[in-house]
Order: sequence, then C-alpha cells, then structure tokens
Amino acid sequence: MATVKTAISLDPRLLKRVDRMAKRRGVSRSRLFAEAAERLLRHDDTDALVKAINRAARIPETEEERRTREGLRASFARIVEAQW
Repeated sequence: MATVKTAISLDPRLLKRVDRMAKRRGVSRSRLFAEAAERLLRHDDTDALVKAINRAARIPETEEERRTREGLRASFARIVEAQW
C-alpha cells in the first residue's frame, strides 16, 4: 500500500507517551498513529450508524407495518405451537 508522509504537531508529553506505547507494542510511531486513526474512523462510522438507526427508530410505525408485524408474530406463534 502506498503511503503519504505528513507532519503533525503534538504536545511533547503526548509524544513521549506515544513513543512508549509504540515501543511496548513493537511498532513504529507511524504505525501506531495509523492504527489509532483507523480505530477512530471505525468508531466514528459505528457511531454514525447507531445515530441513523436511532433516528429511524423514532419514525412512527405505519398501519401497514403494524399489520405485517402482527401477522408475522401470529404466524410464528402457530409454527411454534405446531412444533410442540
């Protein structure tokens, strides 16, 4: 994979912590930053998905959706009863 160099500014204390963690993990500082960025992006994607689901869940159920849900529940109950 191609990489791009970039420069960032960090508080010296934070940089020391980053260096210690990279050493403990046996990775380069660059690799540690890349992993941290990937993790943050995954978290952000997940957070956005949860927010979208929560927004969708607040949409009131239509009458057709309610009838479908109740019909499926009744069908499932009949299947379960037939198995016992």
